[in-house]
Amino acid sequence: SEHFGFAAAFFVSAAFVILQIALYAKSLLKSTRRAAIVAAILGALYGYLYLVLRAEDYALLAGSIALFIGLGVVMYLTRDVNWFDPSNSDQT
Repeated sequence: SEHFGFAAAFFVSAAFVILQIALYAKSLLKSTRRAAIVAAILGALYGYLYLVLRAEDYALLAGSIALFIGLGVVMYLTRDVNWFDPSNSDQT
């Protein structure tokens, strides 16, 4: 980032990482649509990370809110999983 500045270096590196992971996801998931969803989620996460890094005074608050929302999403998505039934084969 010494040569380009923080913002340019962050966006270039984030773009290449997202592209690399999206291409891998495309080959792994065998679906361009699903790979695009993965890329969009990563893009949103990198965008949020950039905002948190730039807003030094509110970084702790923003990080806490993001973790709260992320935990809520994980709890919602796993609400029907029976964690204590080893014979349940639907969880593969």
